[in-house]
Amino acid sequence: MEMKPADRTYPVYTLQPLTGGKDYILCIENGIKLPLPNGNLTSVVWHVTQEFHKHGFWEICFVVRGSSVQRFLDRSENMSVGSVYILRPQDVHCISPTQREMPKNIQSSHYIHRDIYIPIEKMKTICASLDDKLYDNLLNSRYPLSATLSETEINQFESSLNSYDGEEDFTFMHSVIVSHILCSVLESRRYPKSQMPEWITRLLINLNREDFLTRRMQSIIQSTGYNQSYVCRQFKKYVHQTLVEYIRKRKCTYSLLLLPNGEISIAQIAQRLQFSDESAYIRIFKSVYHATPGQWRKKYNQNFQNVTAQPPYGRV
Repeated sequence: MEMKPADRTYPVYTLQPLTGGKDYILCIENGIKLPLPNGNLTSVVWHVTQEFHKHGFWEICFVVRGSSVQRFLDRSENMSVGSVYILRPQDVHCISPTQREMPKNIQSSHYIHRDIYIPIEKMKTICASLDDKLYDNLLNSRYPLSATLSETEINQFESSLNSYDGEEDFTFMHSVIVSHILCSVLESRRYPKSQMPEWITRLLINLNREDFLTRRMQSIIQSTGYNQSYVCRQFKKYVHQTLVEYIRKRKCTYSLLLLPNGEISIAQIAQRLQFSDESAYIRIFKSVYHATPGQWRKKYNQNFQNVTAQPPYGRV
């Protein structure tokens, strides 16, 4: 009798910490072990067609170059540059790059995707800093969270990750990037782009960038090629909030990347993101996250300290 896919036992990829808890080994199929020094919980994949497997951790996967097929037990989905999946420990999947032949090296490969590994307790901490119910909602949804982000945003993630020199502790950068990706994917899923005019889709993508998000309103409107009245009316029609409201909330979301850094004051963040003043930033942030920026920072730091004080993640 032939075994059905759902009845099989699949390999489980695990993270094994070494002495001190900062260095890890990623244990994958066929006894392969990939070293991840200084908490550098990420790797680049450019040629492997994987077997079905699942993880003892969370994984963010995004395509940097080329295309592939993300396969689950009950469906397959095409991936291209900007495709992002937030995969849960229970998700059985594999990825098949669409390449005619095996490349000789990463430089000649037509396909690259990035994997970012998140230990379960750390994912709980990051989710709790955004919404107390977010972790359970992600874990219990029918399918893993996915979206398509802009190539510009993907390149920003890659630039940050590739700038890591391997000597400093990667923990802080890892937290910031995971939080940013999670916020961006949630934001993208909130407004289905297939229903929108192309210029609104481009506008939403551009508003993920700090240099665009902090422009004067008139400059933002001019970038669409339409007049202010038309832009504001159409934006409200498709996004269901005014452009001003959306930009204020998007600035608050972006500020979550800055708040973990205690060397930047609340006032400096307000000035950097072009709020009218610190009080306006605090008021708007509280209306979105039901806490002040200072309270959010304190909670994040407490959660982060609790996580780092626990035994190392992923021990098997």
